[in-house]
Amino acid sequence: RGMTVAAMRRMRGSGPFTSRLEKRCLHKNGQTRWFDVSVSKVSDENGQFAYSVAQVMAITARKLAEDASRKNEDKYRLLVETINEGLAICDEHERITFVNDGLCRMLGYSRKELIGQRTMLMLDKANWKLMRKQIALRRNGRGDRYEITFCKKDGNPLFVVISPNPIYN
Repeated sequence: RGMTVAAMRRMRGSGPFTSRLEKRCLHKNGQTRWFDVSVSKVSDENGQFAYSVAQVMAITARKLAEDASRKNEDKYRLLVETINEGLAICDEHERITFVNDGLCRMLGYSRKELIGQRTMLMLDKANWKLMRKQIALRRNGRGDRYEITFCKKDGNPLFVVISPNPIYN
């Protein structure tokens, strides 16, 4: 349907008017085509509607790329959320910004309890010292595997091997 009746009435009214939308059309060969349509009102010297100007740009390639990207992101998200291993992402202050369900299950914490917390929440003093040493190495570009003991929410130890991969934005 494109522009709504209400939008067309606003265009014929007083004052400036611009409308923009993305429109999907079916080509006669059966393929879907996408267009970005922008319509602007042009007024005469008295401010009354004189005519409209439309700009139409083909955006099918962009829409296909966005769809492919969204599908890849969905696959990645499914992989990260369903692996049995725990996965966490921490910021430069060692605050947890992401955890997967696997790590939550292992530690006994909910995602909500972990996001925003510092990694020291899960470590005793000795393991915190080891973690600090490893963080310093990561900041220098090293990502060596190491063993550490986390403290689960119930207080029990959880022996893990960490395989860090420093990521810098």
